[in-house]
Amino acid sequence: DFDSLASAREQARSALGYERWDCELTSGAGLPPDAVHLARLACMSGHELYALALPPTCPPRPAPIEFVSPSNERLALLFLRTRLGDLGAHEAATRDLDDDAFVDGSPSPETAPSAVEATPPPKPSFLGPLARELGLNHATRVVSVGGDRGLVAARALQLGEVVVSVPLAAVVCAHTCCVAEPWLSAALDAIDEGEWTANLRLMVILVRERRRASKSRWSSWLDSLPQAYGDCAQWEDKYCTRLPAALYWVRHALVAEIDEFLERLLPELCVAFPDLFPAGPPSSSEWRWVRAVVATRAIELPLTDGKSEPALVPLLDMLQHSPRSPLEHSIVGSALELRALTPLSAGASLTLDYGSRMGASELLLQHGVGPGVIEAAHVFVALQLPAELAEEACIAAVLLLEQLTTGGLEMHWLTERDPLPSPLLLAARLLVLDETEVKTVDRAFQGEPVGPENERRALLLLQEVISALLEPADPYADVEEQVPAAEAAAAVTQTAIIDYCEAHERICRTSLELIEARLLGLPPSTGEPGNSTMNFLSGGQAAQAMLKTCCNGGFTCESDVVMNRRRREDSSGIN
Repeated sequence: DFDSLASAREQARSALGYERWDCELTSGAGLPPDAVHLARLACMSGHELYALALPPTCPPRPAPIEFVSPSNERLALLFLRTRLGDLGAHEAATRDLDDDAFVDGSPSPETAPSAVEATPPPKPSFLGPLARELGLNHATRVVSVGGDRGLVAARALQLGEVVVSVPLAAVVCAHTCCVAEPWLSAALDAIDEGEWTANLRLMVILVRERRRASKSRWSSWLDSLPQAYGDCAQWEDKYCTRLPAALYWVRHALVAEIDEFLERLLPELCVAFPDLFPAGPPSSSEWRWVRAVVATRAIELPLTDGKSEPALVPLLDMLQHSPRSPLEHSIVGSALELRALTPLSAGASLTLDYGSRMGASELLLQHGVGPGVIEAAHVFVALQLPAELAEEACIAAVLLLEQLTTGGLEMHWLTERDPLPSPLLLAARLLVLDETEVKTVDRAFQGEPVGPENERRALLLLQEVISALLEPADPYADVEEQVPAAEAAAAVTQTAIIDYCEAHERICRTSLELIEARLLGLPPSTGEPGNSTMNFLSGGQAAQAMLKTCCNGGFTCESDVVMNRRRREDSSGIN
């Protein structure tokens, strides 16, 4: 969710003391440290933002943002190099961006993980007809390793060298097809389905081109596409019974939406634009196939007035996934160029980052990629105010969570490296706070327990929430009818599902073990108020007491997040 990420970055920038996103460059001087710090912040993924520690009050001077991760550092330096290239007149600052820094701390391309391991021998013959048909340049620098995915370098490549160049006219997208057939623009503009709109337009185009067969300018590329994908719309239901409940129902809803578009939208388009599908709307299998191609192979490109749209790029769509890709792509003139970010030896695997920021569950749903090929598997955890306590619950605690932490109340992740993260503990401690603990609430923001009873309630809350994540998606499913692991592992997609489910269960159980250990380390319950009955403060009392206690009276809840919440909730009397 790009809007949520942008909001979280704005929140972090303000909390760390940076007034703006821009920095002043002085003639002859090097790159200002603040530029590097802001670039790191601008390139942080959701998980990296979540782990970023924010001060409870705005510091007098901007707080430095130190090294986050190899992938973040590379993205930040690439971002700075691009912006400095746009400015064009700051040689001193540009010299500070040593090319060697782009690969510091990253594994070599030969050892970088990928979605499907390359299997020799190379098969370069397939690429020849495709390159000639679409006018691809430098295609002799790559070779296919068999199957529908997997490219390796045909020879050694230098830093910054063009690996392959694809003419924009050869890219499958709405912009290209509407140039060739202007009437098609009106038909595509009639599709307005919110966040689905751009992908649906590309799916319609792909159906048309596939039906043209040899008459399509992309016929060789279309013939090379497989008939089955790891996209969740093509999963068999019998393989999904082991999925966590939340992911199971997300997949179920997504497939239902795809089918709903087929049954409602496409017949309407056929009536309004008869030439769109002369042979009639696509079948269910055809529709799911084009959705799978778009979901697993399309990339975002700024093709129309600088606005990004999904596009399918022949040859580039054969690149496997790696979170530390040694390549970057950019539009240069009338072509899309793929360049090497590092020197590559002959036979090195050529990969592209499909979107590691999406996390394990999104990559599994979109690409059938298991957690073994991304930087960290994660489990999503959301806390909620109990319905019976909604009127009396501590509203100030929720506001403080929204203001001072990236996770807030509903966005937390358990990972292999950190199965019980401090932001989640902070959220739980504040959520079960009672009036006797307000004076010591500042301990929570220092990463310490507020008190033994508060810690017990917080841990029991987390234990209940995380245990629920281990419940099966369909508790009434007949276990004997579920597909055995050996059979499911026969295909890459089913193996990825099993890998994901095992990682999910492993992370949850590790988290529960840590919670149990913390509970055993607490002193026996004293039976004090708040132990069995949560004695919450009213919102107004808690706000005054908590803000005064943990922020020394100097904290002002006037951020966009709080102001927007205030505007939404004025009618309920919450100030």
